[in-house]
Amino acid sequence: MLNKIRKHFVYMVMNERGMTLVTSLFALMILMSTLPFLPLLLDQLEYDTKYDDFSTRQLYHFISSELHNSVDISIDQSAIHFEKQDEKTVTIEFYDQVIRRRVDNQGHEIMLRNVKQMAVEPSLFGMRIIITTMEGKKYEKSFRNP
Repeated sequence: MLNKIRKHFVYMVMNERGMTLVTSLFALMILMSTLPFLPLLLDQLEYDTKYDDFSTRQLYHFISSELHNSVDISIDQSAIHFEKQDEKTVTIEFYDQVIRRRVDNQGHEIMLRNVKQMAVEPSLFGMRIIITTMEGKKYEKSFRNP
């Protein structure tokens, strides 16, 4: 009869290109332990959105549009009054940390938020507007009367 040799142990060689269940569980464990710290790391990153710059430029564009469409202009320390052709008065003024637009002293359209101060100064050919934000940035622009 033939003698059969029986092997009691089976050896498995791990393929270098594949992943086993143990390595998948190990990778999942590392991922799950680092995910709770991700929001803390993202909060530490500081970025500047330039929101104040864009919104102030947009306000200056609106003021320029009102200026070119008006018949008469009157200036206070913190307000500009535009007389329109249809006899309506448009007022752009500083009010409680915002710059707002009102038509015939009615309504409340917010043009710019987080404003600390707005100064309107008459100049030789028009006016100069100086806006200071709550963060301390100053924006200044001169407008000429059409």
